[in-house]
Amino acid sequence: MKERKIQAWTLTACLLVAIGKSDAAQRPLLIGGGYELAGSQGQIELNLGWVQQLLNEAGQSPTVFYTDGDDPAPDVFLYQPVSDQDGVSHKLARVFGEFEADGETFRNHRLEGVSGTTQRDVLEPQLRDYFASMQAGDELLVVYNGHGAPSVGREDEVSLKLWGDTRLSAGEFQDILDESLDPAVPLRYVFTQCYSGGFHRLIYENSESGLGLAEPLRCGFTAESPWRQSEGCSASIDMGDYRDYTTFFFAALNGEDRLGEPLKSDPDLNGDGQTDLLEAHLYTLEHAHSTDLSRSSSEVFLENRIPYYMSWVSFPGHLPDNRYGQLTQRLAARLDVPLESMNRVVRERLRELHSRYAQLRSEQLSTREEAQRLRRVVSGALLKDYPKLAAPYTAGYRELLAGQGSEIQARLDADADYRALVEAQDAEAVFDRRLLDIERDIAQLDKLKRLRRLAFYLDWLNDKADADVRQGYERLVGCESVPLSRTN
Repeated sequence: MKERKIQAWTLTACLLVAIGKSDAAQRPLLIGGGYELAGSQGQIELNLGWVQQLLNEAGQSPTVFYTDGDDPAPDVFLYQPVSDQDGVSHKLARVFGEFEADGETFRNHRLEGVSGTTQRDVLEPQLRDYFASMQAGDELLVVYNGHGAPSVGREDEVSLKLWGDTRLSAGEFQDILDESLDPAVPLRYVFTQCYSGGFHRLIYENSESGLGLAEPLRCGFTAESPWRQSEGCSASIDMGDYRDYTTFFFAALNGEDRLGEPLKSDPDLNGDGQTDLLEAHLYTLEHAHSTDLSRSSSEVFLENRIPYYMSWVSFPGHLPDNRYGQLTQRLAARLDVPLESMNRVVRERLRELHSRYAQLRSEQLSTREEAQRLRRVVSGALLKDYPKLAAPYTAGYRELLAGQGSEIQARLDADADYRALVEAQDAEAVFDRRLLDIERDIAQLDKLKRLRRLAFYLDWLNDKADADVRQGYERLVGCESVPLSRTN
């Protein structure tokens, strides 16, 4: 625990420090929550609260904008399995309603020191004021934990889904920065939402064209590309199964995971005794068995600057000796993929996984159809004898359960069709978990392919790229490589 406290103490003092500066005023900004109550899952609150705690332990009080701000109305959606699954209410929920909702609860958030809501028309002027208050020597870190909306065209049109079902796109966020933030203030960011990769357009002077790096540098990390959904919006409060980007990235910076357990490996890849942001990202790429294909700003820059023909090149069996080559080797070993036959093995495994996914999905849909049929059979029989069950919010419904609830429960227990319904509904939920596991396995193989490509792209950069491309990449890597502790 002592090691964790030491690393937590350095989190803000060093996590946000500028390259080459140790006396800058650190200005962390946390934004998060759902866009409506049903989409404001408990995991989002716990993630943001955990990051806030780490920064607070470092002696830094981040500014926080979350859902509805200080409104006491419920703004967090939680789910816990129902303990009384044998009661008549739960049984009737299986027959007449969405029985999963039987475990849903709602409450007001428990974050402390929230400055305001994330609703667009309220948040935007507050962001402008916040950015305008910064000056040369300050540094800005923005962490977002919430939902994202896709774009049908440009990458910078992906959006943050904010409270009140409002939106703020990457391009609009850049406009706010350009119009409000002192041009001498650098920005680092961690965006973890679906389609978050579109926010890497912030690194450019013009988010639409993607030409020319912004000055001063903007760099950061996203859980996903601009075109894919990310993992990390569960209503469950079981943190032991969280596999989202926030969970692994900030665990690497913290020195232990959010449950206080040791890390899976030492994230300090260069052995300098400190973990920097890029190393935390690489740790996440290696160890997060999730559906995410996460990326850093320097990786995106590199992928956007390679010659077009390299996308078609068949790379040799050996790997370049760089950070991505080494990471590819470690991940391949973990996945039991031989390097000398990686292409063939990955292709075969992906074909098998996609086939298994399609088969399971077909079985799930058949199970769902059977469950729906059984619901019609069981509900029809119940309504014939107990018509008041058709109006569950009425006094007649409550009187019926008070007087004949035990009788209805016994009838359902003896009904073979009801027992078959329970089996079908439970089986469908098992399919969800099995399908998610396959999606995660597919992502690991896709990640392995991407890391291998990055290894050869980086090799090309070092050997053949123009000087301005190399310089741009190296500057972004320098911006990302801020350690958790520094020697002045």
